[in-house]
Amino acid sequence: MNNHRLRSVFATTPILSQLCTQNGWSDPETIEIETLRHEEDQVLCSVTFDEILMEGSGCIARRVSC
Repeated sequence: MNNHRLRSVFATTPILSQLCTQNGWSDPETIEIETLRHEEDQVLCSVTFDEILMEGSGCIARRVSC
């Protein structure tokens, strides 16, 4: 599985939101993937992304690295 396909999977899965620590959501534009191990039917990778935090007005308040 190539990084482009992995990025697509991670950009659309709700699982990354469960890793957010500030009750925000993951920014799919900032997803970085490092493949650590690739076997026949498994891929072990490290995934980092920015968590987006919003203000009450709907503006981005800040970003937190995850």
